[in-house]
Amino acid sequence: MPRMNILNTVEQEAFESAPVFNSFQRKQYFDFPQAIQQATANLRTPANQLCFLLSCGYFKASKRFFPARTFHPRDVEYVVGRTGLRLEQIELHLYAKETSSRHRGRTSRCWRRSPATRNCCCSMSRRRAWIR
Repeated sequence: MPRMNILNTVEQEAFESAPVFNSFQRKQYFDFPQAIQQATANLRTPANQLCFLLSCGYFKASKRFFPARTFHPRDVEYVVGRTGLRLEQIELHLYAKETSSRHRGRTSRCWRRSPATRNCCCSMSRRRAWIR
């Protein structure tokens, strides 16, 4: 049976890419609670720190995860500016799939909980291994 095409190439590419934010949305989705900021500071590399925060923001907006190669430069610059990281020390291609998978699991488990506990997704009280 032939494969049915639901989305054309452009639509498929847009679906698989991170959402595009305006400045208001960028402030809304990349404003992180203190727990997330503290957990991020414990990540090993600047690339891990940046990609984790961008993934959290994109997940907050769309309830989906996206590969680091689809992160938008304006979002990268915005988060870098808010965190104090230096853009020249960040290499997004070093964000390993295994690390990304651990971060996705932790974030999605948090969002399956009740809305009152969603801000605790990066609570350090359970396990520290996931933040590597």
